[in-house]
Amino acid sequence: FVESGWAGRTFFCWFLVANRKQWALLDLTGLESLDSIGAWLWIRNNPSLSSLNGLENLQYVGEVLSIENNISLTDINALNHSITPLYHDIDIRENVLLSECAVQAVCEALQTPWSSVWISNNNEGCQNNPQVMQACLTNTLPGLETPPECVLFPNPFHHSLQVFVNVPYQDVTLRIRDISGRVWMQDT
Repeated sequence: FVESGWAGRTFFCWFLVANRKQWALLDLTGLESLDSIGAWLWIRNNPSLSSLNGLENLQYVGEVLSIENNISLTDINALNHSITPLYHDIDIRENVLLSECAVQAVCEALQTPWSSVWISNNNEGCQNNPQVMQACLTNTLPGLETPPECVLFPNPFHHSLQVFVNVPYQDVTLRIRDISGRVWMQDT
């Protein structure tokens, strides 16, 4: 854990970069209570890391989520949930065994205009942004032939918002977030 200050702001950052003593790090078990990172989360150069298990409760990364050069990494499903704000940067590269990157946090960032997402030099299925975006658009819920669709009108809105979905309402959780990623309304 590193705390650093810049221009009167305090950033809280996590750097998970292996040294010889950490080469046996297989996953991130023990970090289950971690729910937010104020600025950067760098997971780099961990040769034995095979999954990001332990990050299931991570809900906020202020600026950058970087997953790089983890040669045994095959599983990032711990990030299969929203991470706010939606406009943070994501960098996933040089994880030679990683073939599935279409998890919710990555898919949402790829579809958010203010995000910068760099995906490169991973295994087939996670080699570049277009490949992962295609996987995001074709992943479906079990039993659905087409991806769920949600239409909001009008957007932006001032007093009233209409929401239309093409799945049964009992299968839907609606979260409306403001531009900073805070949940403004939630309904199940």
